[in-house]
Amino acid sequence: MDRQLIILGNGFDLTAKLKSKYSHFFEEYFKGEIENIKEQEDILSNVSGKEQQNNLRSMFRKEMGSDKFKNFWMYYFFQKRYSENIFNENWADIETEILNVLLNIDIKYYGKKGYYQVKEDLTGREEDRIIRQSVRNKLDIIEGDMKGCTNREFDEETLRGIKIPNSNGGDFKLDTNFLNAYENLNGINPNDKIIITSKGEFIGALFKDLLDLEKEFASYLAIVSNSEEYRYNARRLLDEIIFKNVMPDKFYDVDSEEKDKIKKEIKDNTNVLSFNYTKGYLVNDFNNQNNINPAYYCNVHGNLGNDNIIFGIDNAFDKSIEENKNDINLILPFTKTYRIMDRDDIKFELKKDLKLIKFYGHSLAQADYSYFQTIFDDVDLYNSETVLIFYYSVYSRGKEREIREKNKRSVHNLISVYGSTMDNKDHGKNLLHKLLLEGRVKIKELDIFSLSLLPVD
Repeated sequence: MDRQLIILGNGFDLTAKLKSKYSHFFEEYFKGEIENIKEQEDILSNVSGKEQQNNLRSMFRKEMGSDKFKNFWMYYFFQKRYSENIFNENWADIETEILNVLLNIDIKYYGKKGYYQVKEDLTGREEDRIIRQSVRNKLDIIEGDMKGCTNREFDEETLRGIKIPNSNGGDFKLDTNFLNAYENLNGINPNDKIIITSKGEFIGALFKDLLDLEKEFASYLAIVSNSEEYRYNARRLLDEIIFKNVMPDKFYDVDSEEKDKIKKEIKDNTNVLSFNYTKGYLVNDFNNQNNINPAYYCNVHGNLGNDNIIFGIDNAFDKSIEENKNDINLILPFTKTYRIMDRDDIKFELKKDLKLIKFYGHSLAQADYSYFQTIFDDVDLYNSETVLIFYYSVYSRGKEREIREKNKRSVHNLISVYGSTMDNKDHGKNLLHKLLLEGRVKIKELDIFSLSLLPVD
């Protein structure tokens, strides 16, 4: 029996009827604030004059005063979602936005004059305005009593008063090193006054906020995934993916006992690499002989059961990171690879004899390209006989062509980018063409309407 690898993305959980998008989380997390916004907009609709409307809207935002906005990322994503001038279907694409923020913020502190200069909006983009606004909001929160710190001067007496008192009674100023800054921010008394003097220190504060965001998201996901309906759907869907295109012809001519043996053999030769944080297929069913061996199922970015989920970026293919060499050490702690180094629970053995790699529910976004490169390198994709099957599902009738074309573009981009990393550049350029000629890359629909999946509340 040939060995297969199944790669799952968040589309798997969404198909299993789980509200697992980042946007689902933010909509729930900001439920009260969203209702507040709607009430305010109703009031504004009866106010004439754009300037007056803008003044009232600004006042509403300031009066909201939610503790949730003390977290940089919470504030940032809220602004992204409810800005008048921007709408992006990927507004809650956390990994992309983390990189966007880290590459575009700039903090300069002028010690003698005592004021901050935040990167100005040179392009006029709404995205830049939101980053600047989020940075200023966070600086105000960190500084505590230093309200409106941007471009405002303070005398020396004020500056001396906002240093952190250390255990010896003296003054302590945050180290410019990222890790020291993070540790200091993580352990200080909230009543202490802090002064941020560099971009490195500020990014240390953002890292702490990211950890808090991860915890909030994990709590949300644990609640919504605690459902028998979701677990049933996940098991049903994964079975469909496992057995698709691998069932031997004799399967349909043997008795039920022999069919169970064939299914077990297929599952014993199946590994799952999941980019999700859920493990719904295995929860409460570790001893079920119809399930995959837990040792063959890896949640590469952590799972809810181990309380170790991570958000992060991948710099393997991002030229913008290479172009910002001065910021590499600041950005590094936010990368998935760096974060995974702190974990000792990941053990995923990639078999060299893989004959089939199936993808389902993964966007094939660049944030995870380094994982795919590792897998393709290990199976020697160019020279081997390994077949890639990219499954997609039509979730809405009438959008069949649109969904298929979107998946085709994603597959084309993935293979093209991987080809560009090959030592033999000529092989890299014709990799996709070669795979197509050999029938080793396929894009297939997986019909979900025939699965009779259950609704999940």
